[in-house]
Amino acid sequence: MTTLIIHPKNKKQFAALKGLFKAFNIPFEARESPYDPEFVKKIKQGDEDLKAGKGVIIDVDNLFVGKVEKGWKMLKRAGCLIISK
Repeated sequence: MTTLIIHPKNKKQFAALKGLFKAFNIPFEARESPYDPEFVKKIKQGDEDLKAGKGVIIDVDNLFVGKVEKGWKMLKRAGCLIISK
């Protein structure tokens, strides 16, 4: 048998669907989301922002390259870094 997943948007819709399932003797189970609603809202807002072009693309392969090079130069200038061959 196929499973049907329903997403009521509010308590009124949930109560109506629950009553309908009971009236037709359709077994169902209700589960609460394990996520905080505020967290879900922020994630959805982030998805919308990305779709609207409000994001930053980060090249993870070169994420720290500039920082490491800058750090090496700073240590060398400060005389803390001695490189011998």
